[in-house]
Amino acid sequence: MRIPDLIIKCVVYLGIGVVNEKTGEKSISYKGTGFFVSVKATKADASFMFLVTARHVAEKANANHFFVRLNTAAGKSMDCWI
Repeated sequence: MRIPDLIIKCVVYLGIGVVNEKTGEKSISYKGTGFFVSVKATKADASFMFLVTARHVAEKANANHFFVRLNTAAGKSMDCWI
């Protein structure tokens, strides 16, 4: 069964910020994938957005150095610190 294109567009790459001990250079080490889900609120004109990933990926995440790579509508990507 093929996954709908709309779902494929929700995929993000999850990474952890790392620093090279020798050079001090910062980079992102990607460890997994995730996707966004939006749920409408029942009593308000609002919705809640959740980032979903596998448990083993979430357990590796360090809240101080956790990044998400998002694809933009313009066909580029951007890294966002969470």
